[in-house]
Amino acid sequence: MRKISKWLCLILMLVSLTISLVPAPAAAQETEEIWTTGQRFNIMLVIDGSGSLISAETTDPTGMRYELLTDLMGILEDDGHRLGAVVFSGNKGTNASDEAMQSGIRLKTDMLYVDEPAPDGGLVKDYISKMIIKADVDRSDRCRTDVGTALLVAERELQKAQKENGLPSLVFLFTDGVTDVSHPPVAEKASENLQTATREMSQNGIRLFGAFLNKDGKIQSSEIADMVCAANSITRTSEQFANSYVELTDMDKCHEAVNVLMRFLGYTLVDDDFVFVGRMDDDFVVPGIGVEEINIRLYTSDGQDLPRMNVILTQPDGSQITGSAVDNISRSSRTIRTIKIQKPMAGQWHLRVEVVGNTTIRCSYGKIYSMKISSDLTVSPEVSQLLVNGKATFTGILSRDGKVASDVLSYAGYTARLEIKDSMTNEITPYDMDPAGTSFVKEMTLSEYGDYEARVVFTCDGIEVPSAFVPYSLQNHAPEISNPNPQKIKYGPMQEKTTEMDLSLYYKDAEDGKNLNLTLARTDCNEAGFSLNGSKLTITNAEIGEGSIVFLVTDSQGAGGEMVVKVSSKNVLPIFIALCVGSLLALIVVLLVIIRSINGMKVEGELSVTFRNLRVGDQNSFSMELPMPGSGAAKRVTLKTLVDRILKYETTRVNGLTAAMIKDALSSYRDSLDQITLRQVIRFKKGKLVAGLQVRHEKESCILTDENEMAIDLGEIGVSLNYTAPESVEEEDDFFGNDGREEKRRESRRDRKRKRRYEDEDEDSF
Repeated sequence: MRKISKWLCLILMLVSLTISLVPAPAAAQETEEIWTTGQRFNIMLVIDGSGSLISAETTDPTGMRYELLTDLMGILEDDGHRLGAVVFSGNKGTNASDEAMQSGIRLKTDMLYVDEPAPDGGLVKDYISKMIIKADVDRSDRCRTDVGTALLVAERELQKAQKENGLPSLVFLFTDGVTDVSHPPVAEKASENLQTATREMSQNGIRLFGAFLNKDGKIQSSEIADMVCAANSITRTSEQFANSYVELTDMDKCHEAVNVLMRFLGYTLVDDDFVFVGRMDDDFVVPGIGVEEINIRLYTSDGQDLPRMNVILTQPDGSQITGSAVDNISRSSRTIRTIKIQKPMAGQWHLRVEVVGNTTIRCSYGKIYSMKISSDLTVSPEVSQLLVNGKATFTGILSRDGKVASDVLSYAGYTARLEIKDSMTNEITPYDMDPAGTSFVKEMTLSEYGDYEARVVFTCDGIEVPSAFVPYSLQNHAPEISNPNPQKIKYGPMQEKTTEMDLSLYYKDAEDGKNLNLTLARTDCNEAGFSLNGSKLTITNAEIGEGSIVFLVTDSQGAGGEMVVKVSSKNVLPIFIALCVGSLLALIVVLLVIIRSINGMKVEGELSVTFRNLRVGDQNSFSMELPMPGSGAAKRVTLKTLVDRILKYETTRVNGLTAAMIKDALSSYRDSLDQITLRQVIRFKKGKLVAGLQVRHEKESCILTDENEMAIDLGEIGVSLNYTAPESVEEEDDFFGNDGREEKRRESRRDRKRKRRYEDEDEDSF
């Protein structure tokens, strides 16, 4: 027998050594994170059934563990979880074999899915609860408690379940925390099993929640707290420990402890200390997406039995859940009632509770969010196009089961914040986002260069739904610079004194726009001939000279390049003088041409005058051909002068009339004829110079050409004047050409002879 024991011990040592040498999964680092809400688990309930619970130094005489169990069953989801239970006391014998150590296991159920039928045909939650209560405590021997073996049995079952379904695993341990076995080998084995269990739980990511049953605080034991820390790889000062361990001293603390248990599961508590007496009316909001179920817990605040009550739930659409409908979704025990609303309608609900009597009731809401909701962040413009000093729009959206929530109601109850992390310092800056119907939006101007990551975090009742980080970089881009066209500048008379240029038209920058820095790099022009004010270049035309002005264009980060302004100046004074002289000469030539043209024209031809006796008719009418003055004649004469001149030298005229007869006929009209004046004129007509006679009588005036005549009424006699230009003038194309020159010379000679003849006569006889 001793040999067998030695071999058994040797085998156990080798197994332990082998386990210790197998590379274990990375132990969970001490962290403050909690389980994601809405997750489904493999759960083992490990319930203390030792006699110490009901001994003289009782640790749970009122059955706090059963109330805690009922509360837990009430808040667990009715689908997805796989549930099992172990009730334990301790080994009564002295044998420390594995089989003997498990002799203290009073109950070990199979692991069952809560949404499948239980072995008795009922609900799994009810079946497990009944089996635990039925196992009760070991009343035959009140000094046997082996927590380590019970944890090891539960841990091994969870390992198998994890391999089968991949769900994370939890252990809920309800115990007074005191390992009490009689024999040293058994005690040593129990301690070894405890160390193995907590080590493997830590290695396999199996979380442990410990409820320390300690009525009136009579037992000072930290054993269960040490178990929780070892299994979860945490310390007692961490927040995770505060959410993984409770100590129950009174029944009135039992259901408050479940609030800690709910946080361990990742559930959200809207209010964990809502106290009322008699009647309560309260509103609560269900967000549009993500909430799987709501648990309303009503329990007595002092551990008393729960009184009769009437519960009415009004849904957002106005319909009510009352009476038996409330009973069908409730789970109750002596001190607590849990109402479970699965897939609740989004919007505002109203809860009314009417309690019989004056019992103080506490109420809390627990919202269970789905793991199937997620969020995403989009950035506009695309992250590759984001610029410093540019605007960006960050948009956050929610999705359920991979499908984007596209209705406004889905976002009810949520807030969202934008988190931008500096990749260099890992510092996160939060920004509140604005609701925009089916999304949340934040518009902002990006102001700092660097590498960043951005994400959206949706929040409702403390639950956060973060998106993945979207990386982006704000890197500087050098300005784009072009050179102006060469500036050809003129100075002198009638020229501008300065030339102004807006150099900002020739550069641009993605980040700084046109707010860039311009400095003079170099120039071979006269520096006194230009000045720069901001981006305005002013050139003094007469002083700039010729060459190039080179400016350095830089942005706020020092990136940039050169801009070249080429300048050439020219003095236009010599050209101006030459133009003036040329214009003057041209004007002189034109005037000479006009003058010569005018002088070359003579008012010659034939001037016919017809006198008509208006009283006796046409038989007393006669016409006369009057002499026309040559180029040297007086410019202005009267009709009387011309008539007298003809009558002086001519004895016979038209129609056989003699000069004496004409003089006699006109004797009474001589004064009137002296009032008719003739003046030779030359004028432009249709772009050509035309010769003619201007005839004036009193207020009447007419210029006679070979195209018209003028009639003058002198009372009893009428006078008609006609002028006919000589044929040689009409046919002449060029006043200064060769055509008609000989004829002109002959006419000129005749004019001179006639002039001398007239000048030889006595002017007084006119």
